[in-house]
Amino acid sequence: MSDTLQTSSADEPLSPGQLLVDRFRLKRRIAQGGMGVVYEAFDEKLGRRIALKSALRGYDGHLSPEVLLATEVSHPNICKIYEIHPAQTPLGPLDFFTMEFLEGLTLSQRLQQGKIDRQDAEAIARDLCAGLAEAHRHDIIHGDMKGANVILTRKPDGTQCAVITDFGLARAARGSGIRGGSPGYMAPELYAGEPTTVASDIYALGVILHELVTGVRPDQAAAMAAATVTQAPSESTVPPGRGQRPGAARQAAPTRVRGSRWNPIIGKCLEADPKQRYATVEQIRMALGPSVARRRLLILAGAVALSAVAALATYWRSTAPEQSVRLDVSEVAGSPQLAARVRERMAQLKSSRLIGFSLDSTHATHRLSASVTPKSGKLRLHALLSDLHSGAPVTEWAADYEPGQMRYAPVALSGVVSSTFHLAPLTTYSIVNAAARAAYQQGIALLPNDRKLDEALGAFQSAASLDPDSALPLVGLAEVERRKDFLTDQHSWADKATASWQQAELRNPDSAEVHRIAGLLEYDRNRPDVAVAHMRRATELQPSNSDGFRRLGQLYERAGQFPEALQAYSKAQSIVPGDARIYGNLAYIYRQRSNFAEATKALQRAVELAPDRPSYRSLLAAAYQDQGRFKEAEATLRAVLAKERSAETLLALGQVLMYENRDKEAAGLLSEAAKLPDQSAFLWLCLGLANQRTGNAAEARTAFQKGLAVAERQVVQLPRNGYYHATLAYFCAQTGQPGRAAVEAAQAVQLAPHHNDTLWLAALAYERTGDRATALKTLDSAPASLLEDMRRWPEASALTGDPGFAQLLPIQSGH
Repeated sequence: MSDTLQTSSADEPLSPGQLLVDRFRLKRRIAQGGMGVVYEAFDEKLGRRIALKSALRGYDGHLSPEVLLATEVSHPNICKIYEIHPAQTPLGPLDFFTMEFLEGLTLSQRLQQGKIDRQDAEAIARDLCAGLAEAHRHDIIHGDMKGANVILTRKPDGTQCAVITDFGLARAARGSGIRGGSPGYMAPELYAGEPTTVASDIYALGVILHELVTGVRPDQAAAMAAATVTQAPSESTVPPGRGQRPGAARQAAPTRVRGSRWNPIIGKCLEADPKQRYATVEQIRMALGPSVARRRLLILAGAVALSAVAALATYWRSTAPEQSVRLDVSEVAGSPQLAARVRERMAQLKSSRLIGFSLDSTHATHRLSASVTPKSGKLRLHALLSDLHSGAPVTEWAADYEPGQMRYAPVALSGVVSSTFHLAPLTTYSIVNAAARAAYQQGIALLPNDRKLDEALGAFQSAASLDPDSALPLVGLAEVERRKDFLTDQHSWADKATASWQQAELRNPDSAEVHRIAGLLEYDRNRPDVAVAHMRRATELQPSNSDGFRRLGQLYERAGQFPEALQAYSKAQSIVPGDARIYGNLAYIYRQRSNFAEATKALQRAVELAPDRPSYRSLLAAAYQDQGRFKEAEATLRAVLAKERSAETLLALGQVLMYENRDKEAAGLLSEAAKLPDQSAFLWLCLGLANQRTGNAAEARTAFQKGLAVAERQVVQLPRNGYYHATLAYFCAQTGQPGRAAVEAAQAVQLAPHHNDTLWLAALAYERTGDRATALKTLDSAPASLLEDMRRWPEASALTGDPGFAQLLPIQSGH
């Protein structure tokens, strides 16, 4: 079917059953707003369910160009926009974009069913804060925050998640302002003709918070009150301003709910003067306090902030001006014995240089409440640490104990307190006894070697049976199980890792080892802020432990925070200069910053320290390749192959030979790699090119088709990975799908505009389809190292010989 579409009505240019751009099959209309209509659709190329939005008539068939901004944002609480497409209809050009399909009610629909309970309301509020804060961090303003633009969906684990949708009015925070929004959610200044800002988004968020608490918007509450009582004008009522549109409603005072700690938060969001509102959404999220216990997680005070240290400093300044915490533990229920043991353990906690700590029920600043209730044959211990001055919860935690494990509860509760206030924790259950020590140390020694994970697993299992009270062997088990999940397709290992961590945590949640594995597992769950907070606590508890700083560096690295990662790795290196893993980590950072000389030095040191680890030699070869040192790269890889012929190493050597136009040799190595497990899309790409160069057209087509299938699966599994989209774009270009290649390449660059490999493949995809202008534009901001690499790659010879490419080099080289 062509891109010329039949229309279903004068206002709605699309109809169910139609196929757009030979790819998107419309299923049904699911929503309509002021400017556009949303459909459920099916992506027949990638085999996934999506949502699709098109402009309504009256908007010239075009969605706001600022929708492009929203494609830059990737966050669990923001509906991901995949791609933007043009199409032709009998009524003229039409713009539409595709986005992830979210199953669930809108917040407005849910509110119509009745009031939302406190715990769910708090979870929704925190989700909205997290998503809107992420948009603002990208300098993007939503412009139309309202309940109808929030979907309450479910995560894979079944828990509820609030997702912000419809960035139809989105704009750059520093760009020219647009004016708009929805009545009832619009800030007073918008009625006066002012542009949308961060402050107006915060006002709209305040209206939503008001709905979560009261069930209605402030203007609806005022209208209901006016229908029954004679009401004097509120002090917060704003008279119509200059340029106010006819019929604009005056600002209504928020309804105060007796006993609600949200009253001052909502009031500040809804201030008439934008300067009096919160400056950032992060401030609102911190004012709301930490989340209710979810999946037995110990939420660290400060984990909700972008920087754990900054958040804790704010916490200390705002709640403990005298640097003093006086804790009341009188509300520990369950049994008198438990309460007595909790008080005994709490009394053992000592003051730190930042916090003066004591037990004091008479002049308490904070209270620890704990209860024990039966749950499915177990006993659920639930703890809440509250600030008595503000009434806000500081930390909430829960764990399910076997009846015989309740002896661990007092230490666990003391860990909740010590972790929150950064006190020295109790060491109970954070050491191993003499009987288990040898097995535990054996497991630790084996853990870094992936080839000996089964031996490490057995050692930790032995240690856990010899010392069932200690948290440490359980942490070791979780480390091995998490690694095996990464290395295999058996996803049951992830569940085992979580179970082992939970068992360690219920014994002692505030030990460095427990925090380290918690940080890794929380990152796996896409909770980077919480992960970093856990890992920082681990380094605080064990400042001389290099592994904590190395893991902290990994978390920063995966989040793209390379300066912070480099600092953490350098700290780990200063503690243990002989750990090869640290040099491997440092090399990755240097390569990402195009400092190949330093990357080479780091990897040479890693090879020297761990000569039996072939992965470091392969990485060293890659660093040589980055610099065009192909002979050294070849020699290094052949030394690895002499000991082990893995697909990864065969691919690496094949690519080096292809740089040197030794394609027949390369094709032989790559064909061997294709017969081994773990064939990557890039392997098929190189094999296809090697066969193409040597005139084996049929073999080349087969390789490209196989690579296309792998790339499509990767995009479905990780739709927000720019490199995967770039890989798919290249295979589409090679298999005669130029239109699709262009779409995928554009999406790749939007998702990862500074990732070298993504730009490399996207540019080659455009070049393959004959669109050299866009290929050159893709490389406009590429670093000099990438441009030099492209000059060495034979497939890019025509592109790099273009005068336009030559113009990029002086700019990138700084001449």
